Amino acid sequence: MNKSSILAYTAEIKQRLVNLKNSEGKRVLQQGTPTFGREWDRQEMDELELATTSVMLSCYGAEHTIVLHYLEKLKERSDSWHLLTPFFYGQIESIENQFRHGLFDNLESQISSEIFGNFVLLSKEVLSSSKDVAAVLVCAALEDALKKLGSLKGLDVHDKDMSEVVNALKRSGILKGAQSTLINSYVTMRNRAFHAQWDKIEATDVSSAIAFTERLLLENFK
Repeated sequence: MNKSSILAYTAEIKQRLVNLKNSEGKRVLQQGTPTFGREWDRQEMDELELATTSVMLSCYGAEHTIVLHYLEKLKERSDSWHLLTPFFYGQIESIENQFRHGLFDNLESQISSEIFGNFVLLSKEVLSSSKDVAAVLVCAALEDALKKLGSLKGLDVHDKDMSEVVNALKRSGILKGAQSTLINSYVTMRNRAFHAQWDKIEATDVSSAIAFTERLLLENFK
């Protein structure tokens, strides 16, 4: 789930929580204060619990202290609808506020840097023994890093090929100068690597792509 899909999902969850009614036909959430009823729709609450938990895991990961605290509090409230409803609403509100303040942008950048960095490191390690494997690794890392960079900058690049991503980054001024010129050769190398045209790829080109990707990560994923 990316930022836009998560925010769309949280808006849907919040609306469902607002629309919930108790056994007396009154809305459960009235100006943030829960009302009481004798019974509730267990299936609806199960679905909202699953939806909220899914968002929490997508944003923080299973081992984050926020998620562990959430699960602990969820267990305490598991049989109390009038407590669960504002609890879920509060969690969703918190996530949306953190998105507004850019917390998840920074977190996503750090995670991306670690993942892509591992691919680049591996490509460096195998370059001397197999330039072809190194080429595939660094091209995959570079392409994914460019897509992630575009996504973090608000560009619609998810389903685009590498050349389209590069053009979008250039138009937005994210890639410019020497970067803008040099990266065209890596697009060509990527296409050759993914079509097994190994005789058209030189070890020096792979080494250059590795250095470029390392700089890209250092400058944009901190």
